[in-house]
Amino acid sequence: MALLLPHSVFYHIPKTGGSWVRGAIQQAGIPTNEVGVLGPVNMPLIDARGLFLHATPQAVPLQMFVFTFVRNPLSWYQSHWAYCTKNKRWNEHNPFERQCASDNFHQFLRNALTYFPGGVSNMYRGYLGEEYTLPGGFVGRQERLVEDLILALRMAGETFDETSIRRTPPANLAARLDDFQHRCLYTAELLWEMMQSEGHAMRSLGYDREDLSCFLDQRKHSPLPATNHSTRS
Repeated sequence: MALLLPHSVFYHIPKTGGSWVRGAIQQAGIPTNEVGVLGPVNMPLIDARGLFLHATPQAVPLQMFVFTFVRNPLSWYQSHWAYCTKNKRWNEHNPFERQCASDNFHQFLRNALTYFPGGVSNMYRGYLGEEYTLPGGFVGRQERLVEDLILALRMAGETFDETSIRRTPPANLAARLDDFQHRCLYTAELLWEMMQSEGHAMRSLGYDREDLSCFLDQRKHSPLPATNHSTRS
């Protein structure tokens, strides 16, 4: 579902901090309602939950100020893998998870590159539009979640308690746990391949201009090709 606020709508893209956003909005005292579409009556519960929580603007078109969040596609894969691995839950009804599931992060990436090239770019496009701009709305970043949520709510004209937002504890930090941090790092080769695969979103959202060395396993580090992190779709 989309989250309906008095003056705006929040669309929750998976693994971009949306669980924290929902909690922070509640803590801030903003009244909300969930709006969405129902799936088939025989849809598995886990799939119905995903349809409810992650409705797109196309599925739930509302003529209000809208906002959502994205994150670096490279960290999206880390987060998704760590979450599924930590919880030992790969949804067999989800084509992406069924095809890509692996206890090994590098194999997970290879599966994604093989079966769903540009998967995050395509998902973002479904929420933001072809140019990744979300017409009539605001695209925040998971990397600066607190400040961008406050900015989005101000832009929408919502009345809220900013202090409560800042005090809302983090949510879903599987990829940052010590047991997973070292397990979901990229080799230079896989980083380069994923940059090419997700080039459209990385370029459009400005992630190609950032320092990407934090994603590398320094124990197996080899230099990236000298291209200033340029990518192609």
